[in-house]
Amino acid sequence: AALGDLARAAACWQDCLNLRKDLGNHAAVRLCLEQLCAIYGQLGNLARVSDFAVQRRDLAATQGDPDGEASALILLAKCQSGMGKAPAAVSTLKQALGICLQHSRNEQMLVREAECHDRLSLLYYEMDDHAQGKKEHQEVRRLKKKLGKEMLRGVVSTKETRAALRSSRSSTGMKQILGLLGR
Repeated sequence: AALGDLARAAACWQDCLNLRKDLGNHAAVRLCLEQLCAIYGQLGNLARVSDFAVQRRDLAATQGDPDGEASALILLAKCQSGMGKAPAAVSTLKQALGICLQHSRNEQMLVREAECHDRLSLLYYEMDDHAQGKKEHQEVRRLKKKLGKEMLRGVVSTKETRAALRSSRSSTGMKQILGLLGR
């Protein structure tokens, strides 16, 4: 019924979420939250994505799921950054990084750690803190060596994105960079 109509799809998933919460079905709640994040992301409503990302983080934390918690925090940071709240995004990514570091023996958490460092690097470059951006990028390179390049494919930014950030000083350059980042 809601196929192709994102607003109706969101309403359906919201109804499903409410029902699953009432039933206490945590796996289904997580699925609903993920779908709502994706739908509102497609609609460009970062505030709603942020709300659902916070709920995803809370659910993951209560279930003892550090990967889910870090993933939700990374999504929240992306939203914060997209809404022009770079300092909040940095703080959120540092929180996610802390979770990753607590569980660094897990390979998936090392991938999340690399993603955090990569996003932090991009944010620092965006905020004209090139020294901190470079430091974070060195952490990404360290993890890339440890995990292998293939493990981080699609998770960390491209050389072109980082090069554009390092060389950007103008608002035109920033617009090009944000285009590369998909914002």
